[in-house]
Amino acid sequence: MEKKEKKINKKPTEPEFKDNTGLFLKTVGNESFIIRALMLVVALLFLVILVQTAAIVLQSKRLTDIKPLVVYVDRETGITEVREFDVVDARNEKRNENETWIFVNEYLKNLYDYTHFSQLRNLENAYVLCNKSVKQKVKEYFIRDGRPGRVKSEVLGMCEVESVFIMDTLPDLRVRVVFEKKVIRPGGSLIMNKKIEAILRVKTVVRDRTNNHGLYITDYRETIIDEKKGEMQ
Repeated sequence: MEKKEKKINKKPTEPEFKDNTGLFLKTVGNESFIIRALMLVVALLFLVILVQTAAIVLQSKRLTDIKPLVVYVDRETGITEVREFDVVDARNEKRNENETWIFVNEYLKNLYDYTHFSQLRNLENAYVLCNKSVKQKVKEYFIRDGRPGRVKSEVLGMCEVESVFIMDTLPDLRVRVVFEKKVIRPGGSLIMNKKIEAILRVKTVVRDRTNNHGLYITDYRETIIDEKKGEMQ
């Protein structure tokens, strides 16, 4: 009888053991799935943090690249304007306000600062900095001033730039210049004295030996502001 009881007692325990094993495996499987899901969520959060960090760094870099606006004051009219000056050429080399002023000053002095010996050389230096239409306009202004008749005389040409005002920077530079040009006889007597307003359109080009400022004039016009009559020629 005892042996039979032992056999009877073993039978109900076998399915219970199997049920416990299955439950354990299911539990372990569920926990593994949850762990993988949590790891995936953590990875996604980490990726989001990386993207946000990169966006913040990029935005801060853009903020540091912001240039202060330059205030331009026209000495003639007293007009004050705030403009952003950022002009570059094909090689991403910048042209600042001072370089533009120097370029315009040198160009006008080559046109109107001269002696009998230097005027041809000065004109050559000026003409390489502008196109054919500008050259033609300049020659017309020479004719208006009576310059061709003084080519062989011992006169002295003088040019003094008073103000350079950058009106626009896009698509090209547009510059307003006020200057005074004079023609003086060897003895000191004044032949001509004119105050001029000139409007120049200037574009950027690659710097080279003949154009170290990397600026090129595509349009030029003059208007007489004031004219003081000198002695008759």
